Amino acid sequence: MKLKLFFLIGLILVITQTGASCAPTPQSGLNKSIDKAVKGYRFSIFNWEVRSIFGEIRQTWDDRNLSANDSQQVIDYFSDTQQNTLSPSQTAAMQKKAETIIGLQIRTVLRQNGIINPFDSIFGVSFPPIAFELAEPPHLLVISPRNQIDRIRDVLLLQNLTTDQMNQLENQVEESGYSALVVELGGLGVTYPTFVNANSSLHDVLNAATEEWVHQYLAFKPLGFRYVLDLLGISRSQDIITMNESLAGMVSSEIGQQVYDKYYSSYFPATTNPPPTTASAQGFDFNATMRQIRQNVDAYLSAGQTDRAEQYMDEQRDYLQTQGYYIRKLNQAYFAFYGTYADTPAYTDPVGTAIQNIRNQSSSLKDFLNTMDHVTSVSRLDKLAKK
Repeated sequence: MKLKLFFLIGLILVITQTGASCAPTPQSGLNKSIDKAVKGYRFSIFNWEVRSIFGEIRQTWDDRNLSANDSQQVIDYFSDTQQNTLSPSQTAAMQKKAETIIGLQIRTVLRQNGIINPFDSIFGVSFPPIAFELAEPPHLLVISPRNQIDRIRDVLLLQNLTTDQMNQLENQVEESGYSALVVELGGLGVTYPTFVNANSSLHDVLNAATEEWVHQYLAFKPLGFRYVLDLLGISRSQDIITMNESLAGMVSSEIGQQVYDKYYSSYFPATTNPPPTTASAQGFDFNATMRQIRQNVDAYLSAGQTDRAEQYMDEQRDYLQTQGYYIRKLNQAYFAFYGTYADTPAYTDPVGTAIQNIRNQSSSLKDFLNTMDHVTSVSRLDKLAKK
C-alpha cells in the first residue's frame, strides 16, 4: 500500500510540474481555437487524482484479503451488471473487488512471463503498481493538419459530452484550418489508477487494463519516456506514438489472453465456431475497405488535393453506413488517431510490421519487451527487424 501511495503522489507532482513547464507550440492560432472550443469541457487529471487518492488507499486496505483465484466474484460482477439487478451501492462494492482481483491476476501472469522488477520480490506488488478503475474514460480531442495525416495535438475532455457538443468542439477547431475529432476512449493510462471503460466485456477489460499498465511501465523506459515528452508537447513524434501504441497493444493482447485462459476459460464452454470476421455474407470486408480508403486518402493528400481527399472521405463514410458500419466523422484526425494502432484497419504504417517481425524473432514476451523499450527511432527499429 505504501508503494501505491508513493507512486500516486509522485504522479500527481510530475503532472503538476511538467504540465506547468510545457513550452508553447508555434500554432498560436490553433491554440486560441482550442482554448475557445474546450472552455468548460477540459478534463483535469490533477483534480481527478486528488479525488482518487484516498479512495485508492481505502480500496487497497479493504480488499487486502482478496486473491487472484477469486475469479467467481469477477464473473458475478459482469453477470449482475449486465442484468442490471444490483443497487448502485452493491454495484460499486462488487466493482472495486473485481478491479482488485483482475489486477492481481494480471500481476501474476506478468510475473510468470518474467516482466518483473526488484520491487515485486520486496513489496509483493508490481512497479508501477497495477490499479485501474472501471469507469467511463475522458473523451479525447485529436487534431491533425488538413494536408497530411499527423496527430499533432491531443486534449482530454470531460466524459459526459453529447454528440452535438462533440460536433461543436470539432467545428470550432476546424475554423483554424485543421482537422479535428472527439474520440471516445476505451482506456486511459496517463492517470493513476488508470481508466478502463466499464461497458467493456471481460476479455476487453483484461486487455485494456493490461495495456494501460504497459504504458505506465514504458514511461520509465527510453521509448515510453519519449512518449511522455510527446504527450506534454515537448518533443512531438508520430513514430514514437505509433511504436508505443503498437508495442503496448501487442503485449497486452498476449497477457490479456493468458489471464483469460488461466482464470476464466473454465467458466465458459469451449466453442468450435470460427473467429468472427469483418466480411459479410455479401462479401463486404470492412478491414480491407478501410485500408484502401486510407491509402487513397494518403494519395490525394500527397498530390496536394486536400479538398478532394475530404470529399472522398465524406463519400466513403456514407458508403460504409450503407454496409452497416456507422462512423460519426471520417477525416484526417480519424486516421491520425486510429492509424497509430497496428491492429486496426486504419493503419498503413510499416512500423507495425517491423515491430511484429521483432516479436516473431524474440524468444519470449519478456525478451520482446526488453528489446523494444529501448528503441526510440525508426532507423533502429528497422535494423532490429532485419536481423
